[in-house]
This record gives sequence, C-alpha cells and structure tokens, in this order.
Amino acid sequence: TSSPLEEGTAAMSSASHAALATVFQQPSVAPHIEPPKTTPGPMAEVSFPRLLVRLWSQHFTGMASVEGGTTMTYLYFFKGHPVFAELGTPDQALGQRLLHAGKISLEQYSQAIQRATERRIDQEETKLGECLVAMAALTCEEILEELKHQFLAKTLACFQHETVRVTLSPGRDRLESITPLESLSV
Repeated sequence: TSSPLEEGTAAMSSASHAALATVFQQPSVAPHIEPPKTTPGPMAEVSFPRLLVRLWSQHFTGMASVEGGTTMTYLYFFKGHPVFAELGTPDQALGQRLLHAGKISLEQYSQAIQRATERRIDQEETKLGECLVAMAALTCEEILEELKHQFLAKTLACFQHETVRVTLSPGRDRLESITPLESLSV
C-alpha cells in the first residue's frame, strides 16, 4: 500500500507533467535554452519560466531554492518535472489553507498542531495532514486534494516575480527526504 505522500505525488505529477510537457515541447522555446548550472551554488537572477524550461530540457533531478522578493520556496524536480514544493509564504501552509477554506475548525487545527508537536518531541516525524486524518477531521483524499492545490499555489507564486535568484542542488538524494524514488514515474 502506498503512503498519502506517494499518492499525492503521483496525482500531482500526472497533471503538472502533462501541462508542463505541452508548454515545453513547443519548438520555438526549446532550441534557445542554455543548460542549467549543475553544481550547487547561486545562479544569477533568472526568469522563473526560463528556469523551468532549462531544468525540464536538461532532465534535472534535485532541488532548486527559489528566492523571489522575501519568499524562499524549495522546488524538487525528478527528471526535469517538478514533484514537490515546500516553504513559500505562511498562508500557503497546509493548515492555514485548510483553516481559511473552512475545511477544518480552529479547534481541529490547534489539536492537530499539538499532536504533531508532541510526536516531534517524541522523535516521530508526523505531518499535519497525517494528524488531521488520524483525528478523522479530514479524509486522506481531502488531504491529497489540498496538497495538490498547495503544490500549485507554491509553484505558481514563483511566477509573480520578473526574476528570481536560484540555487540548484542536483542529485537524487535531495528527493529521498520527500518520497521513495520508486514512487515517481516520469
């Protein structure tokens, strides 16, 4: 049986991969792409759309730290396809999104935060979504749906800046912390 993260990654991957592939396969865009920097370290400011095209065309696997304005977002790529995003702005956090959408109450949010914190103190890494499912506040499917929206919101927010500063950290080991690589099918 697969974990909620694996299911969410697969669901997000198919939708985002189809959209990205359609855009990036346009012959007018692809021939003008320079390869991305393949060693860790800061890059000059770049256009976020151009960055995505570069990483996709080079089948980049690893993490891109994207700084736009005062916001830092970590985007994870597998064979050029974005598969996960973390950080971003506080309003993009899963609990905040669920609370503002009215999908959970303030009491449920507080209980889930408390439960996740207690587990962290006990050296058990537990995500907020897992706590909400364990509390029966939401179903696994509802969490996965919100995770898809969260991923899109964090990724699309990077487009609001004309240029972003990026640090690339290539390598499959960057993905190991978010999901087993066997679950990524690109």
